[in-house]
Amino acid sequence: MKVKNKLLLASLLLTLTIGMASCSSSELGKDPFHPIPLEEFEGGSSPSPTTTPTVVPPQTNTSGEGPTVTTTTPPSPTTTDTPVSGEVGAITELKVDDLGKLSWKKAANAQYYEIIINDSQTPIQTKFNNFDILSVDRLPENGAFKIKVRGRNSEKDGAWSDEVNYSYNGLKIVTPNVSGLEGTVLKWSATTTEFKGINKAHPVVMVGNTKHTIEDGSTSFDLAGITSKTEIAIYYEGDGVYNKDSDKVKLVYSPNAKEKLSFTKPENVYMDGDILHFDEVSGANIYYLKDVYNTVTSISGEEINSLSSDREGHFLIKEIWAGNTDLDIGNSEASTVTYFKDNEGLGTAESPYLISTTSHLRYIEYYEALGEAKYYKLTNDISFKEYNPKDDEDYSNFYNLGSLSGVIDGDNHSIKNIVVYYKDGYSSIFDTINETGCIKNLKFENTKWRTWTNRTNDGIMHEKGGDVAILAYTNKGIIDNVILASGSVTAVKDGAAGLVSINRGTIKNSKLLSGVTISGQNEAGGFAIYNVGLIERCINYANISGSSTIGGIAGRNAGVIAKCGNEGKISADIYGGGIVGYNYNIKDVSGMQFDTIIKECYNKGVVEATAYAGGIAGKNGSDGYNETAKDNYANAGIYASYNLAQVKGLISVGGIAGSNFAYYEGVSDNGFGIVSCYNAGAISYVSDFATNRIYLSVSDCSWAKIDSPDFYVYAWTSDGSGDHAALGDWPGKKMTKTTVGSSEFYYVDMTGVKANQLSGLIFNRVNPTNKNEVFNQTEDLNTISSSDTAIYYVNSEWKSASLVEPSKGAIAGYNNMINNCYAISGNLTVGGAALESQIVTEAQLKANIVQVLNSKVKTILNIEPFVNKDNSYPILKWEAEE
Repeated sequence: MKVKNKLLLASLLLTLTIGMASCSSSELGKDPFHPIPLEEFEGGSSPSPTTTPTVVPPQTNTSGEGPTVTTTTPPSPTTTDTPVSGEVGAITELKVDDLGKLSWKKAANAQYYEIIINDSQTPIQTKFNNFDILSVDRLPENGAFKIKVRGRNSEKDGAWSDEVNYSYNGLKIVTPNVSGLEGTVLKWSATTTEFKGINKAHPVVMVGNTKHTIEDGSTSFDLAGITSKTEIAIYYEGDGVYNKDSDKVKLVYSPNAKEKLSFTKPENVYMDGDILHFDEVSGANIYYLKDVYNTVTSISGEEINSLSSDREGHFLIKEIWAGNTDLDIGNSEASTVTYFKDNEGLGTAESPYLISTTSHLRYIEYYEALGEAKYYKLTNDISFKEYNPKDDEDYSNFYNLGSLSGVIDGDNHSIKNIVVYYKDGYSSIFDTINETGCIKNLKFENTKWRTWTNRTNDGIMHEKGGDVAILAYTNKGIIDNVILASGSVTAVKDGAAGLVSINRGTIKNSKLLSGVTISGQNEAGGFAIYNVGLIERCINYANISGSSTIGGIAGRNAGVIAKCGNEGKISADIYGGGIVGYNYNIKDVSGMQFDTIIKECYNKGVVEATAYAGGIAGKNGSDGYNETAKDNYANAGIYASYNLAQVKGLISVGGIAGSNFAYYEGVSDNGFGIVSCYNAGAISYVSDFATNRIYLSVSDCSWAKIDSPDFYVYAWTSDGSGDHAALGDWPGKKMTKTTVGSSEFYYVDMTGVKANQLSGLIFNRVNPTNKNEVFNQTEDLNTISSSDTAIYYVNSEWKSASLVEPSKGAIAGYNNMINNCYAISGNLTVGGAALESQIVTEAQLKANIVQVLNSKVKTILNIEPFVNKDNSYPILKWEAEE
């Protein structure tokens, strides 16, 4: 912990030496100042006398010319010096420093100088051009001096200078050095320094509010008469002008306690920015600090009164107390640290803490760590220092604040320039936004957030560590009107989202603007990687990309997404959708069952995915099973939504969903699937993706990006009886590199062999001169059961290659249930079993389809979502209200 030393108002005794001769009684009353004889030497400063005169108390002067003082008639200048003649120059640059040192520039032809102080009738003579005005025999009571100077020689007198006024402010007396108790007697060390002033300094002991003046030279005071816990103080009292009072040593005397004498606790303990301040406790040489996690550390030193913080949070101190390791005096009681000042709020809903600096943001962690849910409000935009790290640099100008149970109101201000490049574990401002937590009316600008690793977090299915999102890993509370205006969020190995990794609460009225990019290797979503809560009235304008499960609103959805829109570009290898990458029902490990819904949403952004590309969802439904693979639930619905943008892909491409599979216990249910939706966007299907081939993705397999050595696929078939036959010798058939659409692949023709005849596949890279030398290979990919032969291995981390369907449709690519949906004529035909779905003209869709669209969804969800406006395509009511 860094220590910042502050110059103490160190108690310095005024040790003043004065040069003057002794005076006789016949000279009393002549002059208020004692003149200094002219000494017989050539250069330097005025010499100090060999004796120090006794301080004489001020006397009454009946003449009215000031206090009576001792004076001495000055001797004539020495006659041994060489006479100096000529006009004496004027006195210039006359000044007095803080300690009473008078000086001036040497005057031409001056042999010596005369000084008049406070209208003295007898001048002080000195050969030097400087003089200590505090060396006079009698000091004025108020410390005020009026001074003028002239030069002289053996023949001429110079002119008197202009008068200079000076007020002496005095010096603080050394603080008593208290040693402790002997029985009931308080002991301290006496000072051996002479006091210079109008009155002699003396020790004082305060017992409560009672003042005890101690006789000069005493070093003890008996506390025997004290019967209850009492604060005492000891100090030296000066005259208030030349000797200021010393600092008070404050102690607590408890006659019945084990440690009868202890220090008083530090006062004025508060945070100012990143610095912890406190008043020094006189006599203490060590301070103990307890942080919010009850860890105690100590700092020592004689001049410590402030501490600087560091990123690791050591400055989150809740208590501090003082002690001394050398004295028989007990530690003080603890003082509580104040984080927000009196004018910065009370932390309540009516008077929230006011956040105006980057340090104030850090204070939130303090109260959260104490378990105190406070209210906070930004008063202005907050900017961190801009920094552009390298991609592999471990750098952060921000910090994780733990969990949030309080409320943060941004008041529509921005937090700017956050940079977090973190290599270990998931990364967000908060770990969890709890049920009572809320973040609202806040904007983020120029954010750079990046992380890469892979770590299991809490055991919940699909909740992996290594994810990155700005606000929180898990949200259980409310996020309202939060805007990401510019910046990037990147996860090199895991998932990325703009706001949270997992949403179990509510996200609403929020936006990602076009200046934002989101990129996740495995999953990515505009507002959440994974939603099992509610996301409503959120719009994404950002471009979002990644390998698998990419959506404009969420990567995966097992909750409710309502009244949301996407206008950014969505790019994925597999499972890419304007709203979600994968919309599916689950039963999680706790046994909780979810009915997954997307309703009243639109997409106006281009969607590209090699497999499973949809305007609303890349895939809707879970092929008949939830994640536990035990219960046959697939009730995932897309309701009252539309797509106006181009959807591009190679396999399973649809205007609403790339793949739609919505059964409940094996039976079609009109309450799920794709209901009351329409598509007016073009479906771009890449026709040169051949179905009689096995494909290996180059982009998703790092070792497949190397052009040599050669790539092979080793395959074998089964006749159903358990016998297997290899299709060629090891290492199999050599693969050919090709480009399909904008994606690169290796492929091999399998003409005449259906997928359900294949019992295993291995992709491998081998040495062309020694085919037994394998550099890389996948695991055995087996249990392929479909009769189609378009096998696409999209992710080299899969345990087995899933069959993907080379199907396309204006509503869905691969489909088993579409209900009451419409497609604009001129697009591709509705794919799969287009139940109750029609191809209509643009004019029909604009004119009279709204009532039909509303009727079905009203029966299911009791809402009428669509309206016609200005002869456009039907739009959603919430859009018309915006």
